[in-house]
Amino acid sequence: MEHNRRTSVGSGTVGATDLGRRLQSRAAGKMLSPGRIKGAMAATLCLAGAAQAQAEDPMLLYDANGTSVRATLQFGANLVSEDNLFWNLSDFAAPGSGYDPDATWLEIYVKPGLNFETALGNGSEFYGRISAVGSYTLGTDAFDTGDTGRWTLEESYAGLRFPLSGDATLDLSFGARELRLGTGMLISDGGSDGFERGALKFGPRRAWEIAAIAELETGNFTGTLFYLDPRERPATDGDNALGGIDLRYDDPAGAIWGLRTSTC
Repeated sequence: MEHNRRTSVGSGTVGATDLGRRLQSRAAGKMLSPGRIKGAMAATLCLAGAAQAQAEDPMLLYDANGTSVRATLQFGANLVSEDNLFWNLSDFAAPGSGYDPDATWLEIYVKPGLNFETALGNGSEFYGRISAVGSYTLGTDAFDTGDTGRWTLEESYAGLRFPLSGDATLDLSFGARELRLGTGMLISDGGSDGFERGALKFGPRRAWEIAAIAELETGNFTGTLFYLDPRERPATDGDNALGGIDLRYDDPAGAIWGLRTSTC
């Protein structure tokens, strides 16, 4: 029997600037030439627009000159209660181990981050993200580990997206980032949780430690070439890596057709 309660909420605040009002006061209090007055009015309108955008979206830290910087925050708490863990096999296989097949524990995590995007002209875009995960388990979980947690780097990548001929676009990125292909049954979760990192059930770590991705998209067709190195726990790091290609066609009727090949 398992009871889970999960909450994931994003919030944040940023300060608004009063530079627009200062420029207006300065223009009104001094004898400025028409050219200077126009410059002051243009600067005021620009700053006022940026302040209004930030007031409407408190997570938007900067948005000017084709560049935007946005903060993100995700956090959650998960209360878990399980009975007869692993079908009570410990009573038969290791009766003297002291393992308790009935357990209740609390998991918490927080994931702050920053995104940035910069328009380069001709429809090209330079982008990236950095984030971290802090997680903790209070009590003893299903793997007989508890009262422990860690802060780890989650995402740290940069990418370049630019148009090709027609409606085709090419997206190149490198670094620690998430990648989920198709339904995620084969390639989805690139990070390990539980044990000394805590949050066994929540599994807040999703990013691959190294992800080199080239994605070509045209119409309903998407082709992805990838190399992935998972973010494993230091105690169980097997130097695993995965590379391959994924081809996907999104049928307008709603079906998805795909082909994937990979090698370890």
